[in-house]
Amino acid sequence: MFGIGRKIKKVINRFKSRSYNSIGFLRSWSDNGTYVKTVREFLINEKKFNKFKRNRYYREILEHVTRTQGEGYLKVINSDNRNLINNINEYKFNDLIGSPIKYKYPKIGEISPTTLRYLKVASDIKKYFKNVGYNFAEIGGGYGGQYLILDKIFDITSYTIFDLNDVNKLIEKYVEHFLTNSFYRTTTINQLDNTQSFDFIISNYAFSELPKKLQIVYLNKVIKKSKRGYMTMNSTGSIKSDSNYNLHKEDIKLYLPNSKIINEEPRTAENNYIIIWDKDNFNA
Repeated sequence: MFGIGRKIKKVINRFKSRSYNSIGFLRSWSDNGTYVKTVREFLINEKKFNKFKRNRYYREILEHVTRTQGEGYLKVINSDNRNLINNINEYKFNDLIGSPIKYKYPKIGEISPTTLRYLKVASDIKKYFKNVGYNFAEIGGGYGGQYLILDKIFDITSYTIFDLNDVNKLIEKYVEHFLTNSFYRTTTINQLDNTQSFDFIISNYAFSELPKKLQIVYLNKVIKKSKRGYMTMNSTGSIKSDSNYNLHKEDIKLYLPNSKIINEEPRTAENNYIIIWDKDNFNA
């Protein structure tokens, strides 16, 4: 779920007067009813699925990366891992399904800026981590695009995606259009075996959109059991005044020894940030 900054803030403000002590109230700020209803339509209507990346309700949560942001991602990738750009055609498969909005960029041709976003995440992981391991997990999988890109770049053995039940079905429907190198599964946080641990955790904004109570559950059941991780965070939780609704970034760091905050580049909303941690050592 890509950094929708101001939109997320509006949703938070709308619900501040209500209680969400029950997880059943909202599983994330994106889970407002319309999102899940729209996803269900993609599952039963092939015509809508074939163009789901252009659906205006869906694009409020995902697929709203701008052309300019795509240019920013390209700049970062070129600087840090130019080989990813040299092999760009290997990753354009992610634009074959769902009819995404694409733009023509110099030297690389047409590609969706969302796919560039996924590549930039992969580039960051290569930059900051000496070793990533083989057992990945993602909190909030969208439609599975980030998984598919990482599957092409890293030597992943297994990949676990945590999301809502209906979203998990969309992920499976999308991913099954492709052949993967690794084993994957979708699940919910309640279905996780408590003995499971991971080598690497990733989240594209989704963790930061969770209510505090659910964030703590993920920290205890998933994140603390991962050797290392990379989470891009919406501005929610970056300001102390939000701490009643989301964990503040300094509180998150307390759960994660050897973690640090780095800048989101390019920054997609004011106060967005990235938190990384590694129980061994970082590259940088």
